[in-house]
Amino acid sequence: MLSLTHTEITTLPDNTRLYEGVGRMFILQSKEEINNQLTDKQKTADEKIKELEQKKVYLERSVKEAEDNIREMLLSRRAQ
Repeated sequence: MLSLTHTEITTLPDNTRLYEGVGRMFILQSKEEINNQLTDKQKTADEKIKELEQKKVYLERSVKEAEDNIREMLLSRRAQ
């Protein structure tokens, strides 16, 4: 959505009146300000994706360790 909006805004002439939705109202913003906000949101989204990927790797490792521990416990009980 961000890249689509950014693409659409860049095709508009510089003197186009753009409005940002804030709650139940709209605020007149310049094209440059809206582009800056979209760029900031994209950077934030990219950072969140990286953070979530790191968490995914950590959780996958934790699950694998837990599975290994359960297998080891089951094998030790069978051996008794």
